[in-house]
This record gives sequence, structure tokens and C-alpha cells, in this order.
Amino acid sequence: MSVEARNTTLETQNTALDLRHPVLEDAWRLFGNYDTSSIKAGDKSRRLRLTILMLAVLATVAAIVRTVFSTKQSVWLELFDAPMQWLVIVLPLLVSIIQAGEARFKGGINYIWLRGSAEAIKSEIYRYRALYGSYASKQTQVESREIKLARKIKTISDQLMETEVNQAAIKVHNGPLPPYSESKEDDDGFSDLGPEQYLCVRLEDQLKRYHRKTREFERRIKRTHWAILFIGGLGTFLAAIGYEAWVAVTIAWASALASYLEFNQAERTLISYNRAAAGIEAVQIWWHAQPAAQRQANYGKLVENTERVLHTELAGWVQEMMESITSLYDEPDAAPNDAQP
Repeated sequence: MSVEARNTTLETQNTALDLRHPVLEDAWRLFGNYDTSSIKAGDKSRRLRLTILMLAVLATVAAIVRTVFSTKQSVWLELFDAPMQWLVIVLPLLVSIIQAGEARFKGGINYIWLRGSAEAIKSEIYRYRALYGSYASKQTQVESREIKLARKIKTISDQLMETEVNQAAIKVHNGPLPPYSESKEDDDGFSDLGPEQYLCVRLEDQLKRYHRKTREFERRIKRTHWAILFIGGLGTFLAAIGYEAWVAVTIAWASALASYLEFNQAERTLISYNRAAAGIEAVQIWWHAQPAAQRQANYGKLVENTERVLHTELAGWVQEMMESITSLYDEPDAAPNDAQP
């Protein structure tokens, strides 16, 4: 690279850094913290739930094995009788301990609150960058938009800290800002957004995400249902050939798969994502129908309608996931704080 080209690159980088207002950096950093924490909490909660279901199936298998072979006389069966008896006792005990720990530390609920707060901060960042609403030039003559952003971020954070999340350690995002998952090739994450930029980095990006997620959830749901049908058929086959006792294992196995699918709210989430994608597409079609001369005047409506669709989808997801998780913890009175803008 020539000296002139290197100087040009450095000037471009310095200009980009000058646009990185400290408040916006803090907002992205807090989003990164909540995003990282929610991912870890969600992964841990799913692993615990999967472990509980697997142990429950193993306990059923151990009980059936001991029952089936208890009447048969064999040196090998006598050798394994004591270990199987211990498994019948220990496995349900482990299930109870893990369930109690999951209910005590509420990793699943923390995941939902952290996810909701992270998305609320991201929505506020894009409103700020689009100079929409209270961040518009006419609304910031007395109070700067940076102060308004800081106040809004504080409100979201305070709402989150009123939940059990304050009893857990928030993971720190040590990567670049904005986080890799949010950075786009044509967007630095800090510059103000015009209509076409907002359309690209916010609306179209979210639409791609919804389409990708719906494909993933559809595949997951179909695979799980096919597995449940196969296991049900296996149970029928075992009953037909005289192994009725083992049907209980297939029932436990199928129930575990159905329970895990319900725990993740896969079907409801798929419906929610499809509705959100349809709403985003409606906004996109409306925008493309606007005459070029009127687009700048309708920019506020573009931002408002996009963020409203995203807020509605997230609020519905939070409510449904909270209902699913709290039903597992036997706490019907628990309710999420609305950490939305």
C-alpha cells in the first residue's frame, strides 16, 4: 500500500471514530453485555432441561429393565441387580435436584428478561440513529439527543435490575463495538441513518433474520414430530410382538421430545416470526410505493411502523416464553417487566 493510500485509510478510520459518540458506544456495550448474557443463560437453561428429560427417560428404562428381569435367574442378572436398583433410586433424585436448582436460579427466566432488554436497547439505538421521535432535531433544541438516549437506556437497565437478573453476574462483552452479530458491511453502527440506510440495515436485515429463523424452526419442528411418530410406531410394534413392558420407555421418550419442544415454544415462536415477517414486508411494500419526492417526509412513518412491528413481535414472544417457563417453576404469579420502549 502506498503512503498516500495509507494516509487516506487512516483519515477514514479517524473520521469514523470521531462519529462514535461515547453515549452510543456505552449503549452498544450494554447491548453486548445483555446479548452475551442472554445467550449464555439460554444455552444453560436448555442444557439443564435436556438433562432433566434424559435422566427421566433413563430412570424409566432402569425401572423397566429391573422389573422385566427380576423374575429371571441368571448370574449376570444378579450381578447387575444392585446397580440397577441404585439407578432406580438415584436417577429420580437427580432429576428432582436439577429441577430444584433450575427453579432456584431461574436461568430460563433470566434469559427472557435479558433478551428483551437487549432488544429494547437495540431498538432505541436505531431510533437515535434515525433521528426519530424525541431524537429529531426539533425535539433536541433544549435537551440533546445523547442525554435522552442515556436516560432511556438507564430506564431499561433499571427495569431489568428490578428482576432476579440482579442476583446473577452479567457477562461482559469484550469484543468490538457494535458486536459482530449487529455490524453490517455497509454500516459502522454509529453514523446517522437516512431512509435508504435504515431500510437496509434495520428493516431488510430483520426481515432476513425472520426468514432464516422460520426455516430453522420449521425444520426443528418437523424433525421432532417425525421422531415422535416413529417412536409411537415403535411402541405399537413392541406391544404387538409381546414386549408390552417396553412400551413405557417409548412413551417416556416421545413425551420427553414433546416436552422439550414445548419448553422452547417452537411452534408459537414460528407463528410469531411469520407474523412479524409479514408485518415487515407490508412496511417494505408501503415504502417502495412512496414517490421518491415524498420519502424523506415519510421517513418517520417508516421508522415508527418498523419499530412497532418489531416491538409487537418481541412483546408477544416474551409473554409466551414467560408463561411457559413460569409454569415449569409452578409460579403462576410471576410476570415480566415490560422492558420495551
